[in-house]
Order: sequence, then structure tokens, then C-alpha cells
Amino acid sequence: MDDMPEVDVTVRETLVKETCIVSDGGHRVYEREYDAMEGGYVNTSFYEPGNVKADFENQCRYAHQCLQDCCKVLRELILTVLENKHHIFAGIDVVQLLEDCEGWNAEECSIDN
Repeated sequence: MDDMPEVDVTVRETLVKETCIVSDGGHRVYEREYDAMEGGYVNTSFYEPGNVKADFENQCRYAHQCLQDCCKVLRELILTVLENKHHIFAGIDVVQLLEDCEGWNAEECSIDN
């Protein structure tokens, strides 16, 4: 059987994570508006968060940072396990997992609240 040719590909993947963070530097906004239907003023208030991007970056990792840290851990694990020739954990080949985790680049990120 002939060797299968290698083909270059570009993979784009969108990840979404919903999480809670502590919003530092925000403030409560109070508004008072006249409501003709109510026949008087209506008071409302809401919390306006501070810089949620900075808050997230201080408290959490982005997906590409998680992958980078996983690669660091996997490299150390592989150095240890290759001495014992055991590289399957929880049914996962850690050598292949390292190869899959490497090479990803973050192109854009947005944080909404």
C-alpha cells in the first residue's frame, strides 16, 4: 500500500465558556424617570461592572493559556513516564495528547457581560 500523502489544513474552532467572576471597580447606577403610566417617578438601579476583561484575566485563564499549561504538565509527565514506558493514563495516550494540545494560536477573544 502506498503511503498516504500529508495535507496541510487550518483548523478554526470557537469555544465559549460561561463563568462567574468578581467584578472589581464597578458601581451601582441609580436612575429616576417620570412614568406617565404610573403617574409619577419610578426609581431603578443596576450594577455597572468595571473592566470585566481585566477582572477575568486576573482570575481565570483563556483556553489557549489552559492548553499551554497542559503542555507544560504533559511534557514533565512524559519525561517521567517514558522511563517506565507507560504513557497511557485514563485511557489517554499522553504523548498524542501533547501533540494535539500544541500549536494552537488564539486569534481573537471577547468578553461580554
